[in-house]
Amino acid sequence: MEKPHPQEVSRAHKEKKPLSVRAEGKKLKEYRQWLLTHKSTSTAMEKLFLIALDDDHAGQMQALKILSDRVMPLSGFAAENQHSRTPSVQINITGYNDAEVKEVPNDIDGEIVNES
Repeated sequence: MEKPHPQEVSRAHKEKKPLSVRAEGKKLKEYRQWLLTHKSTSTAMEKLFLIALDDDHAGQMQALKILSDRVMPLSGFAAENQHSRTPSVQINITGYNDAEVKEVPNDIDGEIVNES
């Protein structure tokens, strides 16, 4: 088998266009569905939990990190309809009306404050 010329490899790589946002979302849903329905998913998850719980295993910390970062976040257990609502932050800025501002007394803790 003959090795391809580097220019041919780079041309083939440049021909691939990035996915649009909509296509990327569709592809991620397909991967998620595949992962959830694959016959070996339960075996892999069981192995990951066994490693995470084994104090003598060299990869225990990595398994714990994977479980805490990727598997156990609550967002992963949320229903599909809850993903349609995007989280938002609401900031209310209020000011004082001139009529509501009360005069500040000139004396604080028994001391008279000069207004000059």
